[in-house]
Amino acid sequence: MKFVKSAAIAACGLAMFGLAGVFTGCSDSDSSSDAVAAGSSDVQSFDVASCNSDIDAGSVYALEQNKEGLVEYFKALSDGDLQGAQQKGASVKSSYGNILAGNPANCEAQVGYALASIANIVNNDGLKALIDTLRGNGTIETGDNYSLYKISSEQTAQVVVGSRALAKEASGKSVIVRVQDAIGENLLPVTDTAITYLTNVVRNGNVTIQYNGGSRPVELDNGEFAPALGALYLMRALLVGVASVNVDITENGSFRWIETLDSMDISNYKTNPGVKKLLSLMDADNSFGTIKDNWAEAYGAIPNMLDSAITYVQLGLQYGINEAANGLATQMNDVYVVGNDEDADVSVSDLQMVIDSLNFFKNALHGDMEFKLGERSIVVNLGKFFKITNFKKYLPYYKIVDPADWYKDLPGSFWEEGLDGNSFGASELEFMAENNVASTSGPIDNRSAYIVDKKYYFDDEAADGLMVMVYGYLGSYTYADAAYDVVANGCDVTLSLMDYYVPSYYEMKDSLILKKYAYTISPEFCKVEDGVVKFLKTRGSTRPNMFYFTDAKGNKTASVIELDNFDSVEELKQVIIFPDVTFGGVFPKMTTDELWDWVGAFMEDDDYDDDDYYYDYYQSGYDESYGYDYDYDY
Repeated sequence: MKFVKSAAIAACGLAMFGLAGVFTGCSDSDSSSDAVAAGSSDVQSFDVASCNSDIDAGSVYALEQNKEGLVEYFKALSDGDLQGAQQKGASVKSSYGNILAGNPANCEAQVGYALASIANIVNNDGLKALIDTLRGNGTIETGDNYSLYKISSEQTAQVVVGSRALAKEASGKSVIVRVQDAIGENLLPVTDTAITYLTNVVRNGNVTIQYNGGSRPVELDNGEFAPALGALYLMRALLVGVASVNVDITENGSFRWIETLDSMDISNYKTNPGVKKLLSLMDADNSFGTIKDNWAEAYGAIPNMLDSAITYVQLGLQYGINEAANGLATQMNDVYVVGNDEDADVSVSDLQMVIDSLNFFKNALHGDMEFKLGERSIVVNLGKFFKITNFKKYLPYYKIVDPADWYKDLPGSFWEEGLDGNSFGASELEFMAENNVASTSGPIDNRSAYIVDKKYYFDDEAADGLMVMVYGYLGSYTYADAAYDVVANGCDVTLSLMDYYVPSYYEMKDSLILKKYAYTISPEFCKVEDGVVKFLKTRGSTRPNMFYFTDAKGNKTASVIELDNFDSVEELKQVIIFPDVTFGGVFPKMTTDELWDWVGAFMEDDDYDDDDYYYDYYQSGYDESYGYDYDYDY
């Protein structure tokens, strides 16, 4: 029907008003209920008078004005006018509060106050400070107070990491902790207030509210109130989930350790602050990724909240089905019309199908359910997932290796004379040179350096030794490159410009320089033994041995870099051992063999996707006579 599009504005505003809290922050400080204590698994309700239509004459006009006020609030919010939304939210909530004070049982006032409570979350003092930080007028370079609403997604991470204002406030709390605190202290109380009032209205069963839809009035009833209540329970479950998990990755309230990872290489990994922090987060005893002790009970109750969310959505849909029995008699002004004739927006059978489908998910929250995934199936108990308070307990057995030992006793490594491309020292030299690339033509960006065996580059068996090729971007699509001879004297290395190297961008030949031409290979990669200089080399991976897998007793089964030599899932199964393949009962019928069958299936899918990508990319120019094989192994 033609009025559905405009009338849906009212339904969307009511059914989704709970989600506004997720995007805008915290409640006002004078909400109707106290802050929810951490760990509270139940809605913090309070006594509410049974709702009816009684109202004093002086409040009738105020109710109508408040309806328009809520419309103006959501319009301001959608237009990005936060200041206007703050003003209107405060005004409407205050007005509904006054109406309830004189008419505590009025159903329409209770619905309005529930909605206004959510709307007014933009006026919390703590939230305003956070919003001001995000809407500030700093620069990307400083990060402080720069508006995250005005920059690209690529810049957002850079600003968050670099911003002292976002990372840490005067109290020493990071923005992550501030948001989680706000959920328990502000968002959950106001959500519970809205749930309490709206539950009271839904239980009445006969409440209707007229809304001016423009060309005609629109009537809201339990067909909208019940799904809106379901949305609030969903919102509560999401908020509890966000507040429950230890996700603070700051170091002393700062994100700046992340920046140091950009400069990590084989020459400084032992002292890199980012490496130290990253390894601490991976440690099994670190609280990162665990459920906070004082939130475990609330987190475990999330399935019940989701059950309530589904139940109230079903109740609203069933209300529409029941109304369909009367035809248009009770649906003339409804947001949507249920029936089986041409005037209907949705059929009875369609709504019943949705209700039945939702039953499947309700059952999955409280018991074992079998899910079909293509030709495979898996039994899942979603409720058990929310009983897990430490997800690391279910990771394979592993141990972190101290950075000082990353390159000790590497599989496939050996000591040999001569600095060549298989030497770890060559990789170290590559990184050190890259950090010293400069330009005589001004600032340089995207610098890089590569170790190359000269005989491969010049296609000349007589050419011997290594060279370092350096590249740089000088701006305005201007690139430069140069090459340096590598001369080793023991563990000391000197680089000298190769005059006979022809740069790709020959007009820029003299633009690139090195700020440093002499380097010393680290003792772990170069040593003098009985007067003979030897370098650590490898026939395998040059990646560091950051951790290794163990069995249940802590005995090493394989290092992470040894996995490169494994060709089958069966081999992986022997060295990667899970303490509990059911993951705490989430997959109650899972066995070790079945788990690795799933791993193998996913690996095959990835291989197929890679093959398909290369085929799609190259097929237009593919010629079988050349024998091209697009299944490259990178």
